[in-house]
Amino acid sequence: MGISLTARIALTIIVVFLFAMGLTALLNLHKFDQLLTQVLRDRLAFTVEDLRSNLETRLNLGLPLDTMRHVQDTLEQRRLDDPNILSIEVFDPDGLVLFGTDRSFIGDLISPRWLDAFRSQATEANGTPGGGDGAAGGRRTFLVHDHDALVVGTPIVSNLGDNAGGIAIRYARAAIDRTVAATRRELMIQAAVVSAAVGFVIVLGVFAVMADIRRRLARIEDQAKALAADMDAADESGAGPDHPGLAHAAGDAGEHGDRLGAASVETSPLEADFRRFGRTAREAFGEIMRGRREIRRLDEMD
Repeated sequence: MGISLTARIALTIIVVFLFAMGLTALLNLHKFDQLLTQVLRDRLAFTVEDLRSNLETRLNLGLPLDTMRHVQDTLEQRRLDDPNILSIEVFDPDGLVLFGTDRSFIGDLISPRWLDAFRSQATEANGTPGGGDGAAGGRRTFLVHDHDALVVGTPIVSNLGDNAGGIAIRYARAAIDRTVAATRRELMIQAAVVSAAVGFVIVLGVFAVMADIRRRLARIEDQAKALAADMDAADESGAGPDHPGLAHAAGDAGEHGDRLGAASVETSPLEADFRRFGRTAREAFGEIMRGRREIRRLDEMD
C-alpha cells in the first residue's frame, strides 16, 4: 500500500525538523561541556595559583622547595576540601614529585604529558615572575586532559626568575561527565516533548492545507466536466456561446476565484490562478463556439 502525498509531505517536514533539532541539541551539549570544563579549569586555576603564591613567598625567603615540610599538610587539607580532587603534586623542574596527597607518588616522575605542558609553560613564565594572563595570580596555567581526569598546573618561579618546579591538581573527569549526562537526559526529554507537539501540529497543518487544495481541485474538475458536457450538448443542438447553460458552465470556473479576490485585498497564488483560469476559460469557450459556428456555416454553404 503506497503512502499518500499528504503523508509524504508531512513525513518529510517532520524528518527535517527532527534533524535540525537533534543537530542543535548536540551543538548545545558540546558547547555546555566546553563551558563546564572552562569553569572548572578557572576554579582549579584559582586553587593552584593560591598554592603557588604561598610556595613562591617562602621560596623568595630563601627556603629550597624540597625542604618545605609544611607543604605536605597543606596539600592534604586542600584534597579533603573537595572529594573530586584525585591528587595534588608539587614537583621539581625535572618532574620528580616532592610532595603529594598520594604519598606513594613521592619520588616518582610525573606523566610525560604533564612534564611537556609544564616545561612549555615554564619557558613563558621564566624571567617574568607574577606576569602573564592566567587566573588568580596572573600567571598562565597549563591544562592536560587525562583519560579520567582534568589536570591543571602552573610553574613555580622565584623572584630571580629561576624555575623551581611546578604544582598540579588532578580533578576527576567523572564529575563533569555526570553533569553533562544529566543535562543530556534533560535535553532528550525536552526534545521528545517538543518534537511530539510540533510533529502533531505539522501533521494537522499539512492535512488541512492539502484537504483545502483537494477540495479546490475537485471543484475545478467538476466544473471542467460540466463545461465539457455543455459544450457537447451545444454542439449537438447548435446553441451559441451565449446560451445560459454554457455561460454558466464557462463562468463557474472563475467566479469562485473572483469572489475570493473581492473578499480580501491580498489573494493567495492559488486564488489568483483560479481567477485567471476563469477569465481564460470564458474567452476560450467563446472562441471555440465561434469557430464551430463558422465551420457549420461553411458546411451549409457547401
